[in-house]
Amino acid sequence: MLRKFLAAAVFLCAAGCLAGCQGMENGTAGSGQDQTEKTTLVWAVWDTGQLPFVQDVIDAYEAEHPDIEIRVEEYPTDGYDFSLESDLTSEDHQIDCMLIKDIPGYLSLAKKQLILPVEETDFSDSGIQKDLMVDGNVYTRLCRSDFNVLYYNKELFDTAGMEYPANDMTFEEYDAMVREVSEKASEALGNHIYGVYYHTWRSTVQDFALLDGKHTLLDGDYEFLRPVYEMVLEQQADGICPPYLNAKLDSMHYSTAFYSNRVAVMPMGTWFLPNLIQAAGNGESQVDRWGIASMPHADGAAQDTSVAAITGVSISSSSAYKKEAKDFVDFLCGQEGAEILAETGTMPALRNEKVTDIISSQGGFPQDESSRAALETGMIYYNQPLDTRSVMAESILGEIHEKIMLGELSLDEGLARMREEMETVLKES
Repeated sequence: MLRKFLAAAVFLCAAGCLAGCQGMENGTAGSGQDQTEKTTLVWAVWDTGQLPFVQDVIDAYEAEHPDIEIRVEEYPTDGYDFSLESDLTSEDHQIDCMLIKDIPGYLSLAKKQLILPVEETDFSDSGIQKDLMVDGNVYTRLCRSDFNVLYYNKELFDTAGMEYPANDMTFEEYDAMVREVSEKASEALGNHIYGVYYHTWRSTVQDFALLDGKHTLLDGDYEFLRPVYEMVLEQQADGICPPYLNAKLDSMHYSTAFYSNRVAVMPMGTWFLPNLIQAAGNGESQVDRWGIASMPHADGAAQDTSVAAITGVSISSSSAYKKEAKDFVDFLCGQEGAEILAETGTMPALRNEKVTDIISSQGGFPQDESSRAALETGMIYYNQPLDTRSVMAESILGEIHEKIMLGELSLDEGLARMREEMETVLKES
């Protein structure tokens, strides 16, 4: 299991930002380039509509470096890894640096040496690069890291006459809380209020079981998932959370569930923050007052423990402008870049008090001290192991998760099926 203590509260989410690179070229331009002309760096990203920080970073960097122009090469979100790798292997396609979307894509690029390794001297500003070691080297630096929190509707808790969720809850306390708020708010309003909404992703449920840091999705024996499934299935049977079938058939977006003012709590990643702030401000959401809390923790685990996905930047091995690309990546992954990301509501990997202040002072962010404290994570675990078999695990465990939640498989049958189908995958080297 990839574990890390995020010193200085580094935020984790889906990517890494590459810093110093071994074998850097010292020139500032390719051979034959006129020194009076601008150097153009090509930065590969996926859907910029999902990445509000991209243009702001470019504008700030170009303002400080008038001799550099950053051109975005944008790919669709679906198939990003495949399309990016194809272009990186093409001799007539320039890419100098790129966002790293997930663990499988990162592993593929690193093992094929399509991206440059990071120098150890550049680990210090994020603190977690060593957890991304591939064959003795790290090939990316983290610029963004999203992690799971509990979003909650303050109005429904007020209606129920209950205190808001705390940042230090056990699973038992969490279960009791969502049951109580459902019962009391429903009674007070005269219509049914769900205590919690779990989205249809397998991670929404299974990630709870990773919070003790003792297991990964490649364990082979999935009995460690049983307590979480028992809790969620019982909540579903008792009407505490919406039926999985309804969300699946309606293809409902998780934001729709929370915006409806009928859900008291929702576990979701911090990537939802800027969307929620905007929706509450423009009237798209019926929820005017909301907050966030840390994920509940397993017995013996530290509070503020969460599961995260990475996002970041690596440098192309074939770039003709490695020195310039490194300088841009240093900017993005450093303090200036972190502040720019924070100003868009995006969680940077580099986090300190100033960055946290920027995020929590955004218009629409809840101003209670507890919500601000929820931004400060303790132990964080990646939601996918650094292993090429994670792709198959995601597919297999996702399919079986759906069958369990729909009642097509009993919990015993589902856990047994996970073990059986993963056995072949785990035998692969």
